[in-house]
Amino acid sequence: MRRKHYEISVVIPFHNVKMDVFEKGIESLRSQTFGFENIELIVVIHNCAPEYRTGVHEMLDGLDHVIVMELDNDRHTPSSPRNAGLAVASGDYVGFLDADDCYTPGCIETVLESIKRNCAQIAVFRRADPAGGEMSTENYNDSALKTKDAKRPECPGAGYLRRTYR
Repeated sequence: MRRKHYEISVVIPFHNVKMDVFEKGIESLRSQTFGFENIELIVVIHNCAPEYRTGVHEMLDGLDHVIVMELDNDRHTPSSPRNAGLAVASGDYVGFLDADDCYTPGCIETVLESIKRNCAQIAVFRRADPAGGEMSTENYNDSALKTKDAKRPECPGAGYLRRTYR
């Protein structure tokens, strides 16, 4: 069966995060103005205790646009589950969200618009200042030249979104 094409894939490496905290991150994806159903979500359960594996599967199994993978290895960093998720991502763009972080409702849409407006290959964003200050966003084009985007996306959490070539 052929998979649906997605404009964006979001990879979440998951390692023994409290389920109520993880659920907040999932809810932040459900509330995206871009549309939760338009996001290919890939959760990689990495070296987890059985109760966490069960919790993630109970929360997400049955959703057509969600892939839940399990990865057990001797690595204890989020890089190997991120790479495993990246290997199966089908979106034109890929983003990463830690299992204990979340996005504001317009985050993905705003960052995608910024990438397209600036003909960038990658957008890097950081947590918004809780005191109401500006957030930093940088876009990078093919030749890796940095340009500051005049309109800064308002997204909590650190992350980046990059163009994929498949």
